[in-house]
Amino acid sequence: MTILPLWVRLARGIYDCLFNGIAAVIVFFFISGLCIHLPNVGCNNLKPIAFLARRYVRIGIPLLIILACMQLVGGAAAQREHDVLWSLYCELIYYTFYPILFLLFTWIDIASVLTASVCLSVGLLLAYPQYGFFTLYGTPMAAAVCLPYWLLGCLLAQTIRKKGLAHLPGSIWLWRIGGWGYVSLELLMSFHLQRQFNYSLLFMPFGVFVYYWLQKEIVWHGASARRLRFEKLGRASYSIYIVHNMAIGMVSMLLAPHAAELWLAQLMAVILASWFFYLLVENPSHQLARRLAPARHVQEEQQGAA
Repeated sequence: MTILPLWVRLARGIYDCLFNGIAAVIVFFFISGLCIHLPNVGCNNLKPIAFLARRYVRIGIPLLIILACMQLVGGAAAQREHDVLWSLYCELIYYTFYPILFLLFTWIDIASVLTASVCLSVGLLLAYPQYGFFTLYGTPMAAAVCLPYWLLGCLLAQTIRKKGLAHLPGSIWLWRIGGWGYVSLELLMSFHLQRQFNYSLLFMPFGVFVYYWLQKEIVWHGASARRLRFEKLGRASYSIYIVHNMAIGMVSMLLAPHAAELWLAQLMAVILASWFFYLLVENPSHQLARRLAPARHVQEEQQGAA
């Protein structure tokens, strides 16, 4: 067995800590809770049948198509896709229980529901410290562990409607670099030190940070009519997320593991697969879901709902 030079191992360790996909999923849960609850803040009733039909169609049709593709492709590519789908199953659970959560927000208050979910989440994390990744908890438990982040998104929606966004100090890039630095340090503390920390538990402080970071992002974006270069790609964000890991896996099955062209081929495969999936699957299902929406929800969804 060849032992790599120290500088190579160090460089590889630094590179591995630069990207934290689970942290991106945590932010995704925030944005999902924000987009789902924002149109409903202050409403007297939800109309749960229409809501569930809209959400199941929006997320369910692409999910069923990708599950069929996994059966056709098989192998390592299908296994890689399993590592992505856990968060979508959590989303379906949150959608299913949102009508009940909506009532609890009204009958009690959202802060009390959030506090109870944090207690449950921390309790599960402490009871099962051997599970380093959310996927290892199984779908129901993973959904319970990650629920506080989704509810924080709902709380942010209520804050926007009732109190307005906080104008927080500091440059937007300082906040972005701070978030990236924390999740990179989290990887280092969890997987590259002799004394390893609970990876999933370390996301709790990050969740508090994201609650304020998103407010900073929204205020910054609304301060002027900014036209961001890659903003339109957000329309296909679901396609990119649901397709990317399978596309990467399929290219890896075709090329040697250390081929110089592997990274570029994977990037091109993700771009092309996401584009076709968006045109053929996601966008049609999104349009169908919008036709199922009551009139008062249409304007909100056109402004960027999940």
